[in-house]
Amino acid sequence: MKFLQADKLLSLIKNRRSIRGFLKTPISEEIINMILEAGRWAPSAENSQPWKFLVIKNRDIIKEIAKTGLGGFVLKRAPILIGVVSNIKPSAKENDISTYAGDPEKHDSIRLMTTHLCCGLAIMNMLLMIHSLGMGACCVGAIDRDFAKQVLGLKEKEFLEILISVGYIKKNVSRPTLRKKLKDITCYIN
Repeated sequence: MKFLQADKLLSLIKNRRSIRGFLKTPISEEIINMILEAGRWAPSAENSQPWKFLVIKNRDIIKEIAKTGLGGFVLKRAPILIGVVSNIKPSAKENDISTYAGDPEKHDSIRLMTTHLCCGLAIMNMLLMIHSLGMGACCVGAIDRDFAKQVLGLKEKEFLEILISVGYIKKNVSRPTLRKKLKDITCYIN
């Protein structure tokens, strides 16, 4: 097995940007499948793989969903969208792990809580793959999820975690944004 050198991986991570302008160039099925494979191989709690991926190419559907929120302008510009869908809608109660601490009967509830984190890992894998392919992407969550759910024909219990706009980059990418210094965000507990 050949490993990616650590410095090259860190460079890939540091140089990835959220892209909001795309060329109209179609994306091949081979490229789409590589992106989805990256998502599929993300780690998940107890290997639950709680995601489903939607590849949205239909321009009418994209335009319809784009009307519903602040992120719509990004969605309209992309040749395809990838929707990441989970089987649980977030709620304040589910996000409070102390409710379940020490209660083995609540194990399934804890696993469901981690669904959103697991989907986030799949999303990041796809974003890094997209960037490694010389393409751009932007995660869009500022939409009317209930409306999008209807338009996409999702089931009652399914939750649209995010839509990822994907395409070939239209213009030059900006330089990396500033980050907090590592020493300011790190604490060692020995």
